[in-house]
Amino acid sequence: QLTKFKRFLKGLVYKEEARYRRQYNIPDWYVLPAHARMTPAFEKKLNKYGLLYDDWAWPDKNTQGIDKTIKHAFDQLPLHIKEMRQRRVDRSSDLKWKHVEIPESMYNHQGRPFDPNLMYITPIISKMKMEQQINRDMVYKYE
Repeated sequence: QLTKFKRFLKGLVYKEEARYRRQYNIPDWYVLPAHARMTPAFEKKLNKYGLLYDDWAWPDKNTQGIDKTIKHAFDQLPLHIKEMRQRRVDRSSDLKWKHVEIPESMYNHQGRPFDPNLMYITPIISKMKMEQQINRDMVYKYE
């Protein structure tokens, strides 16, 4: 009975994310991490600290590990995008430690957090994951 309820809740989360994908015209081939599902509460959280989706979804600490995709994607970013990302992350950390939030009048000041035009690393990671899948399929096909 409990597993049925969990599946029901999981389905609701995915429906909410699908609604946001349609609302913001986010391509279906974009890989979005499981810990950063798109919901209204998550959008408000990002706005409170002045972050974009990619600032939260792809943290710097993931650059070390088994999967080097994120590290290679960060290496491909232009310097000015890296700098703006670091400024947003530093500002949000500062606001969080001071227990201060950005006022609602400043929400979406730098753009809506889920806007696909402002996603700077998700498209790169998504393309890299697709290429990895294609290469894996080719190896299996011609082995």
